[in-house]
Amino acid sequence: SSTSTASTTTTTTTSSTSTASTTTTTTTSSTSTASTTTTTTTSSTSSSSTATTTSTTTTSSTSTVTTTTITTTTSVTSITSTTTTTKTTTTTSTTRTTVTTTTTTTTTTMVPLNLLVNPGAESSGLAGWTQIGSSAVLQDTGGVEYSGYNPRTGSACFAGGLGSGGSPSSLLQNVNLLNGIQSFSTAQLDAGALHAKISFYYQTYYSWLYPYDDAEVTITFLSATNAVLGTQDTGYQTCTSSNPGWCYYSNLYSLPVGTRSINYKMIFTRNSGTKIAAYIDDNSLTLV
Repeated sequence: SSTSTASTTTTTTTSSTSTASTTTTTTTSSTSTASTTTTTTTSSTSSSSTATTTSTTTTSSTSTVTTTTITTTTSVTSITSTTTTTKTTTTTSTTRTTVTTTTTTTTTTMVPLNLLVNPGAESSGLAGWTQIGSSAVLQDTGGVEYSGYNPRTGSACFAGGLGSGGSPSSLLQNVNLLNGIQSFSTAQLDAGALHAKISFYYQTYYSWLYPYDDAEVTITFLSATNAVLGTQDTGYQTCTSSNPGWCYYSNLYSLPVGTRSINYKMIFTRNSGTKIAAYIDDNSLTLV
């Protein structure tokens, strides 16, 4: 940053003296001399009388008029011219401003909708599900089959049931993809890019006398005419890490082109005893 100022002052003085002297002398001299001499001589013979009259008139007039006019004019003109040149240097101060741009990237994570109705057995009567097994699946609100085996979340879970009709017990729910919760388009379903993701929690009753019962989920892909396009099976799941306690299962499956609906089925299998002591809670089916 630099500031420079140069100042130049020029002074011009013009002095003019003018003297005008006018002398006018007027002298008027007038001399007038009038001299009149009158001689009158009267002779009268008749009498001896002689009279002589002499009259002399002398008029002398001298008039002198002297007029002296002196005019003196003195004119002094003083002109002072001052020229001031101011050289102004404009200093431009460049301030370097650092602009910090903060870019906030907001990542919106789309959580796919769970396509299942009543996925955790919270609705009474197991609404949304169809019983299709040999025995009825129960809505267990805690300790219905065995004490200490309670829902993972909420107030209820699915339990394999008493097994009076035999094994297995099953619940089925058909999920329509075109006109369902998310209403996928035909183009989306047939693009070959979607996957069906399933997840659920399960637990199985433990007794050192008997083997574990099993929990299982299958999904079946159906066309618009309900033709089977494919089936995926989780296999038998036995939770042995803690008793009682819940285990987690999750998997991803390619969606066959032409799929219009999915059958989601829970299967509870008895391996010993009279009850089907397997439990499932918090089912989820999404398309990703």
